[in-house]
Amino acid sequence: MKARRIFLASTLLILMFSAAYPAGIDHGGRLAMNEKARAEIAILTLSEAAPGTLGEWNDIISDSLFLLFRHTELFRGGMRVLVVENTAVFARMYPEGTFALSTGLLDYIDESLFESAADSTRRLRNFDSEREAVLFPFLVIEAAHFALDHQFTAYERNSTTGISAGSDPFRYSAAEVFQADRFSHILLSLAEFDPLLCDQLLSSLDAIYASSPANPAFAAYFQGLPSPSVRLATLANSSKNLPKITAEFSAVLSSLRSGLALTEASDSLAALAETYPASPWLDRLEAIVLHRLWLATVPERIQRLKTFFPVAAECDPSTTAFHDLFNDVRPEFPASRTGSKKNFLSGGTIPGDVNLYEAARVAYQKDADTQSDSGLAPSRAMLLAWTDDEAALQMAENAATAETGSRDVTARANYASLLYLTGTDYARAQYLLDALPGRQRQLGIDRGIPGDERDILLNSALMLRPLGDLSRSLEKKKAFDRLYLPSAPVGTISFRQITVADTADTLASKWGRPTEIIYNYVTENWNYPSLSASVLLGSDPAVPGRQIIHRIRFGTGSPLTPGNDIRAGDSRNDFESVFGKSVYRAGDFEVYLKDGNRISVFYLSDKIRSVTAGL
Repeated sequence: MKARRIFLASTLLILMFSAAYPAGIDHGGRLAMNEKARAEIAILTLSEAAPGTLGEWNDIISDSLFLLFRHTELFRGGMRVLVVENTAVFARMYPEGTFALSTGLLDYIDESLFESAADSTRRLRNFDSEREAVLFPFLVIEAAHFALDHQFTAYERNSTTGISAGSDPFRYSAAEVFQADRFSHILLSLAEFDPLLCDQLLSSLDAIYASSPANPAFAAYFQGLPSPSVRLATLANSSKNLPKITAEFSAVLSSLRSGLALTEASDSLAALAETYPASPWLDRLEAIVLHRLWLATVPERIQRLKTFFPVAAECDPSTTAFHDLFNDVRPEFPASRTGSKKNFLSGGTIPGDVNLYEAARVAYQKDADTQSDSGLAPSRAMLLAWTDDEAALQMAENAATAETGSRDVTARANYASLLYLTGTDYARAQYLLDALPGRQRQLGIDRGIPGDERDILLNSALMLRPLGDLSRSLEKKKAFDRLYLPSAPVGTISFRQITVADTADTLASKWGRPTEIIYNYVTENWNYPSLSASVLLGSDPAVPGRQIIHRIRFGTGSPLTPGNDIRAGDSRNDFESVFGKSVYRAGDFEVYLKDGNRISVFYLSDKIRSVTAGL
């Protein structure tokens, strides 16, 4: 396998995170914490392993962190991997976005797996999958600390009590370790891994801990932590509510990706915040949910263009309304900017629900005051433009510059919108959209594809019509229409006698009752773990009161196939030999249209991780 470089030069990272925390703004002590983190990272960088020496580990690490931070919507900002040549087992997520781990950890995994797999040709054939399954719980515990802001609370506590030379300024307390262990179960489930992987890791570490003098590689890893046996016992005694909490998080992510049941998602986030009052992850999700709720109160004719959000959205109910703007007899034209104004876009009046607008603004500020996920800056700029468009333009421009070279389009698309909506530069706005999407792959951990490429066409067409370029506007609208299938579910591909648009009764008769059903006011998600599959049901537009299948999704280990015995784990080339090339990208998926079916595929390292039929 061709190794892919996943490293980013330290100088570039320092510039990136300096922009996130401008000099002179302390953010409650976080500037000092980040400076300390950068100092540690600079020292670790001196022992950075050459990427060519890591082989398949390059992809395994990169893919694992994508699943853990992007797929869970934990963090969409700039992120770097730093693999250090060191025999000691080491893994740490730093607060400014660097994940550092040691070759000692990778060697430990390889040695333990090779010993256990030597007598099994099947396990040797799936060696990379086995590596990922052992690596992932090491990573997820660090991600849990990150999600709960433990880096900051640990640094603040250790700074107050005094950090002696050579001591760890990010040393966690026992309470933080126990909380992160529990939270790891949640993240593992949302990343589509078995939550018991964390328990299995602690069990294996317990045996090593008991003979720690004979395992010097783990001496530093265990230092200052409760013993694995104590962590296991604590986890067993405090994990009964975790499935319910995981379901709440899953429902929130489903709402963000579908644009449905956002009020319910907001209520869920408020309830989760009572359990996790200092989670930057919750702040991030809350800002996006509230922003989308506010936009739902603003007529599309006032918005004029769609807003892009840094989440892997799979569909958006508002798309039809934006498309209907083409039927306006007199499309509104944004006036040219003259002079300096703080609220040029709104004229001094916030449209829609002002209380929701203010709640979203406060939520974005909370994130900026804590972890500062730079991935939020593009959508925050779109909100801020209604009260301070000059500051919004600067924020959007900075985000667009930082995004250059990635597959993400969120920042550049929103910056183009603001250049147009504020009347700042119509030509540049259109130029930016015409240049999207790019098919580059950035250094560091891929940001993914949060935006829907069809929305680029839609926004571009909506810009061109008022500008008088009717032929190009119509051309882009037609291109959009070719990709925008009817909202009513359509399916001709059978998955074990089930197709998209079948009824709930048909599903129950063919597949049986699901192990779990996740409800909201609009949809039901039926989970079938034995098939590694889930089925989303919603209302039938043709028959009021009837539930039909809107989406069928399956992942690794599933016996389901979209045709030609293609399954999760097969290569991109295998899939495209049957379905042709993808026609657009949306929500971290490549989308294929064939015989009236929409098939979306989530790839990592050009291997299928999941397949979705329908919406």
